[in-house]
Amino acid sequence: EHEAVTLQEELDFADSYLFLLKTRFGEALQVEKNIAEADLERRLPPMTLQLLLENAVKHNALTAAKPLRIRLLSDGVFLTVQNNRQPKSSKPFSSGIGLKNIGERVQRLTRQEPAVENDGEVFRVTIPLL
Repeated sequence: EHEAVTLQEELDFADSYLFLLKTRFGEALQVEKNIAEADLERRLPPMTLQLLLENAVKHNALTAAKPLRIRLLSDGVFLTVQNNRQPKSSKPFSSGIGLKNIGERVQRLTRQEPAVENDGEVFRVTIPLL
């Protein structure tokens, strides 16, 4: 019901989701957060972080031997969510709506498009913060 939430609210919600993922995948999922405290009151569209986490798990293989490593980073201007690429052997169905939806909501709120990068080894989405 809100157009934007604080990064702190988004992280709190994502932590609940990550708890469930860690329960399911154990050491096959590793998450590193490097979020500046000054950025916690910055704003972004709600559910952005959870959707990016869901995408990472949906599209990548997770094993204890080859864990999926997700990094959450902020730098005062942007929030970056990145993960190592380990495509699943059977490609899950993807309509591409998740990233498109995030892009539209971010652009409506910030007047900037999120940057999506995929170099074959790392998938990275960078979201402008308000």
